Amino acid sequence: MRAVTENVTLRVNGRGHTFEAVAHERCAKCGERIFGLDASRQFDAAILPRRRRAVAVR
Repeated sequence: MRAVTENVTLRVNGRGHTFEAVAHERCAKCGERIFGLDASRQFDAAILPRRRRAVAVR
């Protein structure tokens, strides 16, 4: 796997959330994106309701 940085759009409940320059790796066999812990926290903080957001950012 090799590290890649690109813009990512997540669709949650019909809404698109775009994140710029997200670092991730791609699976050599299938090409699927594999996100690290920092990217996951960034997604959670932007998408989750306010009460859960505080837990995601920690």
